Amino acid sequence: NGNSTPEVAVLMVLPSGQGLVKIKDGETGTWIGQIRFFGSEWQAKAIASQDLDLDGVSEIAVLAVRKDGTRSAIQIKYSMSGEPLNWVELPDQRQRRVFHSPRQR
Repeated sequence: NGNSTPEVAVLMVLPSGQGLVKIKDGETGTWIGQIRFFGSEWQAKAIASQDLDLDGVSEIAVLAVRKDGTRSAIQIKYSMSGEPLNWVELPDQRQRRVFHSPRQR
């Protein structure tokens, strides 16, 4: 929020599975915002915060798994506005392949 004190971001998982990140001012302890992540077909699992686009302000990333277990994804949003920055979908976990280096044969 610009006061030079880091904020605290907390991931709450709503009964629907949707992620809700609540942001608390690190200096005053006041809740200053909240950002929703994913829809009800997803189950939010983890949160991370880092300045990913090097603009001097941390973004928030949330990892979630589809409730049917077919996919995982990371949704990244700007912490100040909640606007989407990126969406990264991870491979289907049911189709894992094991790769071996030529030396292991």
